[in-house]
Amino acid sequence: MRLRLRLFWILVTSLWRKRMSFLDESILSFRVLPNDVDVRKMTNDRFIALMDLGRMDMAFRVGLSKQMLKRKWVPIATYDTIRFRYYLKIFQKYILRTRIIFWDEKTFYFEQNFERNNRIVGTGYVCATALGPEGLVRPEEIIAATGQSVLNKVCIPWSSALSNFSSSTERGMPPPRGRGAKLPVSRFKRHQRLTDEVLTANREAISFMVPSPLSRAITTRLLRSIEMAI
Repeated sequence: MRLRLRLFWILVTSLWRKRMSFLDESILSFRVLPNDVDVRKMTNDRFIALMDLGRMDMAFRVGLSKQMLKRKWVPIATYDTIRFRYYLKIFQKYILRTRIIFWDEKTFYFEQNFERNNRIVGTGYVCATALGPEGLVRPEEIIAATGQSVLNKVCIPWSSALSNFSSSTERGMPPPRGRGAKLPVSRFKRHQRLTDEVLTANREAISFMVPSPLSRAITTRLLRSIEMAI
């Protein structure tokens, strides 16, 4: 997490902004600052950092702040991807829309849109939850901690594909605790066996987020190279 001044401002303003449900949409207004750009446009990594702010705004306004401190939870993203349509120039104003589209027994699935003049500039998809002293916290436990009672949304097809790909990258999860703890070899063997199956399951998600046939082929090949390298 970077952008600490903007994070602090979001925390302060959440004290008087309207409370949210897990099914509501967070809307934040920003302006492209000089430290957000390379030469003319906002850098790609800044989009990812700003997406963190959108999810933190939701966490503050659904009432998770006290529970996160009390239970020693920290937010964690297990997978994210973003598709760029247009770029943002220095000093341009834009808004960030963040909403939860689905959750399962492991993680929340977020859709985050950057918009300027009612036109979508970029769309990101994120798998995120919280990390506690005992490991990853289930979404049901997070929702229960806020005292809210909400029904899960219908699982749309590409969110299942994202779930499959996210599961394939569990090698990045925190290792077992304790002196001398080692990751089980079976996890890596299982990951290697599932590589082709995961890529097949994600074709629908890739088609949804990368409509160009050439870009889709490049994305698929890149994912395969990453999987084989690891």
